[in-house]
Amino acid sequence: MRFHTVVITTGLSAIVGKNNLFVLTKEEWDWLKEADLDTNMPFDEVAHEPVVRRIVENKEPYVRRLPDHDPTKVSAEYSLVHKLQKEGRLDRRPRLILISTNTIGGEIVSRLLEQAFKLQGIDEVKISRVERWKIDDRDAMRFGVADFVSKLARALQEGEPSTTAFSPVGGYKVMTAYSYLVGSYLGYPSLYLHEDGQVVLTIPPLPIAINREELLKHQGFLSRMYLQDVVSIEDLGPDEKTFVESHLVFFEREDDLVALSAFGRLVVEKEGLVRLDVRLSPQVADKLRADKTVREAFCAQVTTLVQKLIHGHYDDSTHHERSFKNLDRLRLQYHLYKGSSNGQVLLRLAYRYDPEMHRLYARHLWTDHDAYEREAAQGIGLYGGGPKEEAQYASYEDHFGASCGM
Repeated sequence: MRFHTVVITTGLSAIVGKNNLFVLTKEEWDWLKEADLDTNMPFDEVAHEPVVRRIVENKEPYVRRLPDHDPTKVSAEYSLVHKLQKEGRLDRRPRLILISTNTIGGEIVSRLLEQAFKLQGIDEVKISRVERWKIDDRDAMRFGVADFVSKLARALQEGEPSTTAFSPVGGYKVMTAYSYLVGSYLGYPSLYLHEDGQVVLTIPPLPIAINREELLKHQGFLSRMYLQDVVSIEDLGPDEKTFVESHLVFFEREDDLVALSAFGRLVVEKEGLVRLDVRLSPQVADKLRADKTVREAFCAQVTTLVQKLIHGHYDDSTHHERSFKNLDRLRLQYHLYKGSSNGQVLLRLAYRYDPEMHRLYARHLWTDHDAYEREAAQGIGLYGGGPKEEAQYASYEDHFGASCGM
């Protein structure tokens, strides 16, 4: 059976490894320093684009050398795909999904790998960007893991287990652990490449039995845990405490606090125990209907946005209206979300989230930066509106026949 879909997690080894083709030169490091940037900073598609593009364009001669270069001296991601291709295990027109952290380094690596794979004849390359992991901030780290798990599951389910090559070769070690757990739950085997011997090993998924009837019995509790994020163990009832103790894989505990683990959140979503209701204004619905690429980016970004709000992970991206100093704060009815680019679509959204209903109202959508800066500064999408107008919004599912987000 040939692989039609390839899902790979990426790291920074392509640009920091000692012997790799794309390792950053001293000159390129200097470009980053001159802009007061480093590879681990969150990537801003407007502010950081010039230096990222400059580095990627400077690497173009190296990309052209790939056909004559040792494939083991590029990156682990490249080595794996090259090996599968050489062994005839890829479909004639495979789809490749790179899961990359939304950092400056991650952006450089994903763009270089995208060019490298397209040079290999793989035309369909998608990049799924996950939020940067703040390894010195426990709460932010929890959100980063949850975002990674959610997007990994979405990427895997674009293919079928029997025809999907899934390899968590790059990123933090904890990504590998969660990748195997998620892959096993969804029934996807993992591939591992031993770089010295260039041998590809297949690790079968571990059978994970989910008692759906028991989950449904505790649906109210699990839904509450999903939406409240962290609660005190003392606030739980006897049955709820027993459920936590007997299902530790679904939870995280620290002192007297308990929360759903990233895997527990995924199970709650996939088993349909909680569902995000996305309501669209006519302007947003028309924009999504006109472009499938925008629609896909919208769903991915809405998922990230709501996860941030649930985790209390408020920042300049979830409340970007703060950057517009001339707005009349007393008239603001909505927030602005500054979504991350997926390499193709710039996404900005005026929204309101109702945590009680787990409902997101999408009022105004922008995909052009200049139009966004001009119109948001005037309060377009932010002033007015309200319950009477929102009552007329149809759900995403009514418009497109499928749910959007978790």
